Amino acid sequence: MKSTLWTVFSLILLIAFNDFLLASPRGRILFSFVDWPTQKVAGSTVATPLEEPARVALTKTQPAAPQIQLAPKKTADVSSHLKAHSLQPTPAVSPPQPAPQVKAASAPAVPSAEQVTQNWSAIPQGFFNQPRHVSLCRDSEIVMRTQSGRAKVRMPKRAKLQVVAQDGMALVVAPSPNSPLRGEVEMDATDFKEVFTAAYDEVIQRKAEVANKEPLADLKASPSLQATEIKTDVLGPPPSKADDGTYPLLVSSMKSGAVTDIKPEHVKYWGEPVRSKVEGKDYWIVKVKYDSLTQFGKLETEACARVLQGKVDGWSYAGSGEPVP
Repeated sequence: MKSTLWTVFSLILLIAFNDFLLASPRGRILFSFVDWPTQKVAGSTVATPLEEPARVALTKTQPAAPQIQLAPKKTADVSSHLKAHSLQPTPAVSPPQPAPQVKAASAPAVPSAEQVTQNWSAIPQGFFNQPRHVSLCRDSEIVMRTQSGRAKVRMPKRAKLQVVAQDGMALVVAPSPNSPLRGEVEMDATDFKEVFTAAYDEVIQRKAEVANKEPLADLKASPSLQATEIKTDVLGPPPSKADDGTYPLLVSSMKSGAVTDIKPEHVKYWGEPVRSKVEGKDYWIVKVKYDSLTQFGKLETEACARVLQGKVDGWSYAGSGEPVP
C-alpha cells in the first residue's frame, strides 16, 4: 500500500517538475499563472507572454510610409502657343495618290461559232457559196434523188461528200460538185461542225491580225486640229457632216462601187476628220465602224476613208492600212 502511494506521489512530482521547468509558458498546466523572463534555448531567444503583446502593439503603432503622388504633367497648349507667336499649324500632307489607270479600248466581242449559227440551226447561207467537203463519221446509207428517181447509196466511214445547203439539222449533200444527185445526211453523222469552226476561226484570226497591226502613220487619236490650223490649200476643206451624222461624200463613194465591203446602212459609227500622213502624203482621214457581211454573217470592222481635195482617194482598214475591197 505504501509502495503504491509512493509511486503516485513520485508521478505527481515528476509532472509538476516538468510543468514548472521544462514546459513552455503557453504549454503549462499547473503553473500557467507564473510570468517568466525571456530565456535562451539552444542559442535562440524565446519571448515570454508579457513580451508578445508589446511587440504586437509596436507593429500596430508604426506609422505608414508616406505615399508620394506625382502631379500630372501639364500638356502644353500647342494651339495657344502658335497663336501667341502668330504661327499657323502645318497641314498634314497626304501621300501622293497613284494616277488612275486608263483602260485600253477593248476589241468588240467576237461571237462563237455556236452563236453565229444559232446553235447550228441556221448556218449562214454564204458559207455554202464555196465548195465545202465533209467526211462521214460512220457508215451511212443515203438516199440520193434526181429528177428521174432516187436510189439508196451505202457509203463507208470517212467518205467525202459535197455540202450544198442545210435542211433543219440535216445537210443536203452531193457525191461531187458537178453531180445532179442530192441526198440528206444528219449533221452529227459528219464532221461538219469541225469544218465550219475551223473556217470561222481562220477568218476571225485574219481580222485580228489586221486589227493588231501598226495603225496608219501619224493618225491622231482625237480630232483636236481645226480646219483653220491646217493648210487647207493642200488638203482642201474637210468633208462636211450631214444632219444625220453621215458624210455625203463618203456615202456617195460607197454607192458608186469604189468599195463593196462597206454599205451605208451597215455603218454604225462615223468619226471626225483627222489630218494624217499615208505613205508620205497628207489626207483627211475619217474612220467608220461597220458590219462586214462575211460567209459567217456580220462581223464588226473598222475602216478609214482618205479624202483629198474634196474627193475620196481610197479606203483602208484602220489597223493595217490594207485596202478594203
